[in-house]
Amino acid sequence: KQLPQIDEKGLVNCISLEMLFLEVLGDIEYKGIHFDRDIWEQNYNKNLVEFNKLKKELDDYVINNLGFTHFITKQLDLFNPEAKCDINWKSPKQVTEFFDYLGVCPRDKDSGKLTVNGKVMQASLTSTNKDKPQHLKDLISLYLRYKEYERSCSTFGIDFFKYVNPVTDRLHSNY
Repeated sequence: KQLPQIDEKGLVNCISLEMLFLEVLGDIEYKGIHFDRDIWEQNYNKNLVEFNKLKKELDDYVINNLGFTHFITKQLDLFNPEAKCDINWKSPKQVTEFFDYLGVCPRDKDSGKLTVNGKVMQASLTSTNKDKPQHLKDLISLYLRYKEYERSCSTFGIDFFKYVNPVTDRLHSNY
């Protein structure tokens, strides 16, 4: 019953290609994809160094520029006599509050709420934040780079090894 409809809609070539591709997917699922743990771990370690560097730059910006705000830990102690940034850069709520304080947090077009979504933040550099001082635009760019490295260290970090089949030492898809 489907063949006349497929022919009528001009989808014969498309369906034929899809059927050929199913064989490839089945083969990949069965045999798995080669996975080199050493290269993956080297890449993770390189990304982790950059991630920590970017976090320190964000923290230093807050400490050096916003010393008398609630974004800085005011209680120092004998063992850590230096001020610390109180922002958890992984918390969208805290980062939204911070960028709102600076007056550079964009609003989501659909919901109208403040957001630190990467695409919206990037777009704000050429729209709502285009006339802001360069140091604030640089801070937004720094935060966006930080988020990229955060993702590469979390989603595609060492935890990714749990997807590697322990018997074949390969990645097997599951469709």
